[in-house]
Amino acid sequence: MALETGQLIAERLRCVIFDEAHHAVGRHPYAEVLRLLRDGCCPARILGLTASFMHGNSDPERRLEVLEDRFRAKAFSPQVHPTLSHSERRFTKVPWFESAQDRDGTLAAYARYASHLDILVENLKELTQFNWELQNSLEREKGRLRGVLESLGPAAYQPFVQESLLEVVQAKLSSKLAFADGDAVECLQRALALLPHCREVLSSRVSTVSDEASRKFEALCKLLRRLLSGSTDKILVFVERVSVAGPMARLLEASTGVEIAHVCGVQGMEEGLRLWNLQRFRTTCRVLVATASLEEGLDVPDCRYVVRYDFFSSAKSHVQGAGRARHGEAEIFYFDNDPEMEEDRRRRIEDALNLSLSRSETEQQPPQPQPPLASMASSASSLPTGTESLGEGIGHAWGEEQTLWDYRQNKSFRGMTCACGALLHITSRAYGRGRKKKERIFSVQGALVCPIPTARDKNGSVRA
Repeated sequence: MALETGQLIAERLRCVIFDEAHHAVGRHPYAEVLRLLRDGCCPARILGLTASFMHGNSDPERRLEVLEDRFRAKAFSPQVHPTLSHSERRFTKVPWFESAQDRDGTLAAYARYASHLDILVENLKELTQFNWELQNSLEREKGRLRGVLESLGPAAYQPFVQESLLEVVQAKLSSKLAFADGDAVECLQRALALLPHCREVLSSRVSTVSDEASRKFEALCKLLRRLLSGSTDKILVFVERVSVAGPMARLLEASTGVEIAHVCGVQGMEEGLRLWNLQRFRTTCRVLVATASLEEGLDVPDCRYVVRYDFFSSAKSHVQGAGRARHGEAEIFYFDNDPEMEEDRRRRIEDALNLSLSRSETEQQPPQPQPPLASMASSASSLPTGTESLGEGIGHAWGEEQTLWDYRQNKSFRGMTCACGALLHITSRAYGRGRKKKERIFSVQGALVCPIPTARDKNGSVRA
């Protein structure tokens, strides 16, 4: 890490911004960077940004407390344009039904196609010159077939084998190559070089075996055809599994007759192809199938519809996914989640944030000062700048510590007052490892030596 190696010097930083700041908990790198910044006595201002501070299903109030403690700051929620507010978005539950007979048919189809895929992979092993990296990746990824067929139906077998299988294998091998060294580099390079030949073999040995789709996928096709008719609005479909994204895009293309792209994360698609497909969606392509890993940060201003095809478990997915629809008349469709329940969870997050804000405002709101003498506040506020001296002064009979108001600077401070009109400012400074140690600093505003003789005895000590 740059802070640990000295490539970045904490003392020289002036501003540090954490995007998706909700990750800064536990052992996440964000949490470690914050710790290093504090230990390095970093003077920089630190700003954390997030659409939702939740990540998982923990208690919202407790989660917010952890983040505020980690950043040593209070959360702030700015006012947003009505078109970006959840209250302006419509949420719709998509009805679909799958019978026990449908599930049995899917399992039977999986048994047939899994055996066929096993034979294909064994044939590829003979053609790949016993390349261990390629064979291991193929064995691992072919196991995703069941999830693909359960989600989309037997019709997904062909696009899975011909396109998605090797697309994911290539992405994972390329990602592994970026961090490999020694003999592993040569093995991975040979594996990547064999992929075009493998693709030719699979394309030639797999033909259309079925056009049967799952009931759920049929409901999705019906929904997209309705949204696409008579409109030019863009549609974003979220799925949970990388292996489903590619086959779904190909089947939707065949069903709707429009251009459809798909994108996955680092482990499911190479960077160049992902950027190209995103650019297609921003320009010519109207529908994009994306994995949930891209629900953070995917920004297409004219996207009107968001479809959540799979079940998700966290409130963050509800907030982040719906936030991808930036259109003024945005609508979000859920297949497996209950929109009302997800909105209730979102409101719990907002309530926790509002409660934290109200507590912060209460703590910061100073009470009106009530000095013992009517002239004390006015005389202290009129003291010229530059009359402050460090220390507690000489001979002052300071009153009880309280929150006072500085009329000149229009802010509150902790301090004490003396009958002579002088004020004792008290400030605190955190220091040391973890900033757990506290130091109180005193400074006198007004006369350093108390001019009231009755406040001191003849030896110069303050009377009790």
